[in-house]
Amino acid sequence: MFEKPTQVWEEVRAAGGVARREEIGAWVVVDYEIVRQGLRDARLSSAVAGSGPAEGPLAPLLEVLRDQLFLMDPPRHRRLRKLVAKAFTPRSVEALEEGAKDDCAALLSFEEGDVVSRFAYPYPVQVIARLFGIPAHEHAAFRDWSNDIAAFVVQHKPPREVVANALRAVSEIKPFLRERVRSREPGGDDLLAELLAARDEGDGMTEDEIVHTAMQFLIAGHETTTNLLGNIVLALAREPSLLDAVRQQPSLASAVVDETLRHDPSVQMVDRIATEAMHIGEKHIEAGDRVMLSVAGANRDPEVFPDPDRFILERPNVRQHLGFGFGIHVCLGAALTRLETRLAVERLAQIAARIEVEGPLRYRPSTTHRGLVSLPARLVSRP
Repeated sequence: MFEKPTQVWEEVRAAGGVARREEIGAWVVVDYEIVRQGLRDARLSSAVAGSGPAEGPLAPLLEVLRDQLFLMDPPRHRRLRKLVAKAFTPRSVEALEEGAKDDCAALLSFEEGDVVSRFAYPYPVQVIARLFGIPAHEHAAFRDWSNDIAAFVVQHKPPREVVANALRAVSEIKPFLRERVRSREPGGDDLLAELLAARDEGDGMTEDEIVHTAMQFLIAGHETTTNLLGNIVLALAREPSLLDAVRQQPSLASAVVDETLRHDPSVQMVDRIATEAMHIGEKHIEAGDRVMLSVAGANRDPEVFPDPDRFILERPNVRQHLGFGFGIHVCLGAALTRLETRLAVERLAQIAARIEVEGPLRYRPSTTHRGLVSLPARLVSRP
């Protein structure tokens, strides 16, 4: 993990936008155009967890990771993404709005406490659980499994305890999801039903692929949205005028989300492996080299986003940010994340005159993600 990531981005930018960082054993890329090109360059493989049958003590985790869309290359990626995308049509996401709004309001009913544990952590899990048709009394276990697996995925060299927790979580969640796949009746409007219907039509996933895909949305959908929510609340605390602006013009809630995705995205770098010798920018990359495409660094490229270190609410080109990635791996759940975070900003604007941070900031240990472990804060009620 970089203790001061923005400082690293500037050091790499000063070196021409591409530089080797020995502390993580990889090339880091921050130039906006080079990052965009890299995100769609077939020579940079997403299969950083390997492919084929997994072996050794980490095999249960590797089997799951190798079935994750964001760690998969074409043509398999193309086939599975097409099937999963059926559950993320605008109509499907819209159907989740009322439930997500209720979850958001119920969880933001406190005046003082840790925003992460009380809101940013449980909120996306409840939405994802509803997406899978998981009943409310099972949300806590769902959330804990997600946290333990994600902690392993996002760390460069996870400690032994993190590995053990992730292995235990996989051993518990796989039979839990497998049972729900096998017991699910035909029909229904949740994601499992959609995937099962596709399988029954003859072009769907295997049972393992369905279970591992469900786990993907726990790993990617929960961890990244939790981190983004914390970063958004922190932005609202640092710039009190944002809450007032959203109160006066609710449509600006989406602008708050997009500028946070640019200014302080939950995904900082995207991991790739060079499959052949190549040049990235002016640097020669050997086959097998690790390449970290920094979307966070690209989002602060002053050639694209003037005055990049400032949070500017109505930045005219903010939708050019790479906070959701780019190319074939652009975030499949982006519309759902936008819905959840927009509702959160709208609700906070309704209930809080300002947000006061009441403790030091501590970030999760991660090479590729940025999110707060806790955010002690007071939501000062509107008069």
